[in-house]
Amino acid sequence: MRSSSDLMKVSLKMYLELWALGIQTPACAFFFVDEEVQRIILYVAFPNPRKAGLSWTHPDMQEVDEDTAVAKMDVPITDDWAEDLDYWRRGEVWYVTRTYEEDLAVLQPFHDYFGLDGKLPAIGPEWIVNNVPFKYGWVSVRYKEDLTQAALHMALRQRRP
Repeated sequence: MRSSSDLMKVSLKMYLELWALGIQTPACAFFFVDEEVQRIILYVAFPNPRKAGLSWTHPDMQEVDEDTAVAKMDVPITDDWAEDLDYWRRGEVWYVTRTYEEDLAVLQPFHDYFGLDGKLPAIGPEWIVNNVPFKYGWVSVRYKEDLTQAALHMALRQRRP
């Protein structure tokens, strides 16, 4: 890799390869943590928002083709990141399931950052987010499970200490 923009290409490649394997993910992302400057940089590939009738204003979201888009998001580390950062620091794989309302709230900063004029469609309890840590951050893949599995994950999540 020669520049940070190459990381968008890496997220795109992984996203496309997951689809080739039959994993119909609506997002594949790399989160890079820089605790020294208290920033997280996210590189993500996902279905082109135009397919859902959405547009955006931020130049760091780009169309790859009519089906796919990539984006780079640079945000400060806030208390909202505490749980993710705790898992990452421990080197633990973790998954997240949320209610529709929780998912909408968590994704709101993404929508605001890029100036999306509506909501991306792949949110809610049927979408499980798996996160795998590496030295500098984590890889995150969102995928759909049947509602029975999603309910089980939600119940297990609520039982965690």
